[in-house]
Amino acid sequence: MYIQTEILARELIAARLAEAERIRRRRFLTQAARLSRAAERAAYDARLALGRVGR
Repeated sequence: MYIQTEILARELIAARLAEAERIRRRRFLTQAARLSRAAERAAYDARLALGRVGR
């Protein structure tokens, strides 16, 4: 009986660790997408500013 409880506990821990890893990846990808959009916006603003200076 003890062995079954230990196996179940290990499976639960493994499942929790896997879920935590999925959450971390999702947060990382969300942050990367946010930073990418900010970089694109900054590049666009810089092109507009350079266009105004060049005129």
